[in-house]
Amino acid sequence: HLLRIEFMTYVPENQYRERADYTWSQDSIRFINTPARSARQTFFYVQEAGFFRTSPPYFTERVNMNSFLVFYTLSGRGLLRYLGESYDLMPGSAAFINCMNPHYYECPSGENWEFLWLHFNGPAALGYYEEFIKNHFRILTELDSAFMEHTLQRILSLTQNRDLHSEILVSGLIVELLTQLLIANSTENLSPGAMPEYLKGILKKLEN
Repeated sequence: HLLRIEFMTYVPENQYRERADYTWSQDSIRFINTPARSARQTFFYVQEAGFFRTSPPYFTERVNMNSFLVFYTLSGRGLLRYLGESYDLMPGSAAFINCMNPHYYECPSGENWEFLWLHFNGPAALGYYEEFIKNHFRILTELDSAFMEHTLQRILSLTQNRDLHSEILVSGLIVELLTQLLIANSTENLSPGAMPEYLKGILKKLEN
């Protein structure tokens, strides 16, 4: 069973704008968070998080949203248009984008797309993103699937069931997530011939 919601928001130039069609399953989760002031000032914090099982014509198109977004594809295929390029989002891949930039993602015709996602922010968020794209933007494919799924699901669970320590724990998990994305990005940028010998040795041990 699919729930379909379509809406359009138009505001003046250089302000937040969004168009979307939310064709997702009834077991999909979208949790909107209201972080404490101390969390906004000090930590990485969740703005929204969730799990979507989508079908066409699901899409989201935005610009000038003060947020950073990570999504991780579990199954099916998504399509991302970002920074003037189009990217396939296949199972096991992750994207990390700055939502101030124009962006569009969809479940393509004839496909289904299942993914975990996290909108977050924080005082250091822009610095992490700039480090991520300092060479060029890319979709990450060489990731630890168990880590990605567990971390995003844990962030969602802690945010939904807030207690005295949840915002601190969530901030730590977001740091771990971003650290893994930066390491994976650096590793994928290295061709085998350019990889230092010590790193080749470490990777060989990990494969055994």
